[in-house]
Amino acid sequence: DIIILDIMMPVMDRITALKEIRKSGDKSYILMLTAKSEIDDRVTGLDSGADDYLTKPFSLKELLTRLRSKERRQDDFTPNEVSIGDVILNVSEQELVSHNSIRLNGQETQLMDYFILNEGKELSTEELLSHVWKNDEDANSDVVWIYVSYLRQKLQSIQSTITIDGIKGGNYQLVK
Repeated sequence: DIIILDIMMPVMDRITALKEIRKSGDKSYILMLTAKSEIDDRVTGLDSGADDYLTKPFSLKELLTRLRSKERRQDDFTPNEVSIGDVILNVSEQELVSHNSIRLNGQETQLMDYFILNEGKELSTEELLSHVWKNDEDANSDVVWIYVSYLRQKLQSIQSTITIDGIKGGNYQLVK
């Protein structure tokens, strides 16, 4: 995913929008296109979560080159290991570790990663669907409930103190 911030934003400024995007756990590549060309403006944009910054007027050729450069990158802007409380999730190995370890499938790994990145935050079923099952048109609230149930069982099997609160079709929250 690529997000290009280059619009007039009447509700909030670009920096606030950028911070909100990152705060939500979205790891999309963000390129800021702006007329603000001072060093302090660029530093603020990059420090607020932008991955690249291009000032107007810009060459379309340069923009396309930057996007091609991004495509060549191997990483997906997600740390390999994330943790909360007594749990460590190794994303690339799809392994959940506490007092012992267990393997997860791809969807479980993505869901657990999203929960950890949004520690303590209530996440709606719709939000989980849009972040974890974004390309699966057949996914619904039942699928989310099933995968949350799988993760609950796996957290229990590795003797973690971490739990996932929530009810089917409602909000879910990872709790230490």
